[in-house]
Amino acid sequence: MEKSKERKAKGALLIPLAMIVRARKDLDWEKETELTAQDMDKIKKGILASIWYELEFFERLARAVAKLIAKNDPKVLSEFGKGLMGNMLLNIYRAPMRYDDSFAFFTRVTKLINGTLFNTVKAEFQPLEQGWVFTLSDPDGVPIPELLVPTFRGIVSAIVEYYQLNKLWIECEEEPLLHTKKLTKLTFRLIREGKR
Repeated sequence: MEKSKERKAKGALLIPLAMIVRARKDLDWEKETELTAQDMDKIKKGILASIWYELEFFERLARAVAKLIAKNDPKVLSEFGKGLMGNMLLNIYRAPMRYDDSFAFFTRVTKLINGTLFNTVKAEFQPLEQGWVFTLSDPDGVPIPELLVPTFRGIVSAIVEYYQLNKLWIECEEEPLLHTKKLTKLTFRLIREGKR
């Protein structure tokens, strides 16, 4: 049987999280979270945007920030997605696009996820009559789905606001299962207001 590919995440995803950890020296990250002494050493030395890091490190870092800063509150995680992650993506990708080209933006985000931000997660984005469907899949399990769903809602909210789109409803088919089983796929339906 062929060994699974070692799972990695690009440093660009870890930098905002590492910045939060470094800024909050008042918290005992090792004692209160799953972060290890080796993790803290990497964070102190600095995360490089273009370097691949072990996916488990990314997951520990994300869960630590979610626990101690966001208190695992989905609303706070959504605001994090909007304020930090969504605006970071918009700052990188909005310049070459037309004002109203949200489809091009989502297509670029899909390409960015596929092999650029994660080495095993596959993203797909397709238009529907009533909106779009965005899927993330990984045969070994989608990373941190319980955090990814509210964060993704925030990212979409930032995009909707920037492109002045009509409100979108965001439904995740697998949401009821987030805390009960390992998920290999997340399916987000982005539905235009009035088409629900």
